[in-house]
Amino acid sequence: MRAAGLLPGLLALWCASPAAALWVPRHHPLRSRLALRSTCDHTVISNEHGGGRLAVDDHSALIRDLLASTTRARVVEAVARIPADAPRPHQRAAVTAAVSHLLGGGGGAGHDGREDAAVDVTEGAGARATVVLPPGAGKTLVGLWALEAMSPTGTSLVVLPTIPLIDQTLEAYKTSSRSIASGHTSTLVVASDCADGSVKCTTDADDIAAFLRAAADGDGPSLILSTYKSLERVAEAQRLVGASIDVAVFDEAHVMSGRSRESGLGLDDAHIALPRRLFLTATPKRFG
Repeated sequence: MRAAGLLPGLLALWCASPAAALWVPRHHPLRSRLALRSTCDHTVISNEHGGGRLAVDDHSALIRDLLASTTRARVVEAVARIPADAPRPHQRAAVTAAVSHLLGGGGGAGHDGREDAAVDVTEGAGARATVVLPPGAGKTLVGLWALEAMSPTGTSLVVLPTIPLIDQTLEAYKTSSRSIASGHTSTLVVASDCADGSVKCTTDADDIAAFLRAAADGDGPSLILSTYKSLERVAEAQRLVGASIDVAVFDEAHVMSGRSRESGLGLDDAHIALPRRLFLTATPKRFG
């Protein structure tokens, strides 16, 4: 289990204990900054590199600061995974803004694409983000770089309206991602057909469940590409195995404004559990 994922639980245990120590792994981003000792009414923070000591009586404020620091480190680490030589400036700005929001709860919108430092992050993660770019501006690769930045070892989902778009997207992903092209990223297409014979194609929920189970047990990243029509099979498979999907990219997301059940299926956690959703479109629908 990742150290960053353990931190909220560690903090909860630390605050619940009348006299406990908070352990931070040696290579965790917090380790180089703070050492902590706690009692039920008093916390001492000391700088490991030397310097003064600060007594803090408000545990809740300290926890907010710690979580914000961890969130910032997670966002900066994710943004650093964006290929330095691939995205055009507007693509880098879009990926940086989306990743910063989805992992950190805000910021990144003012990025000019030339710097990866000083990502603006606020406490808490935003569950949804939308990137609006005109046709031909490279939305497909924005989605690829965003999911690889946010989920380098987990399971990602990409949803598209048609099978030809799945074929085009998979070809573009293989051209721009060594991990996908080499097969290091396990890939599954959930649709009735697929042009790429090297990738398994299915609409059977049991097959998808087996893929999700293998992805959860493996060490490398996994990718599912599905049509909107077949997304219900992915949701069914997820319920069968209780597997997590780290991030979902919905391409041509304006189709989700339709009245059919399949159009809005990906919007509702009651149907498919997705902690982070990235919507890509050139023609956003606005109501009200």
